[in-house]
Amino acid sequence: MEPTTEAPVVVLVAGIPGADKSTLAEGVARRLRTPIFSMDWVMGSLVLARAVTDENAAEVVDLQLTAAVARHVQLGIDAR
Repeated sequence: MEPTTEAPVVVLVAGIPGADKSTLAEGVARRLRTPIFSMDWVMGSLVLARAVTDENAAEVVDLQLTAAVARHVQLGIDAR
């Protein structure tokens, strides 16, 4: 596979709860065949593992998502 000189694309979907952000992001990711990251998925797994508390949940999830997206960008892979 030839390395590309194009910068990877990162798309952030944000909005109020219940606005179908996840549905939109999943459709775009499926169509473009690209990775997708979700705050809800990360939060759910960390809550199940009892790895977060009410006090640190948002910060821990933000760090996990940032790390995952950053690694994809370092590898030149789009992230949405």
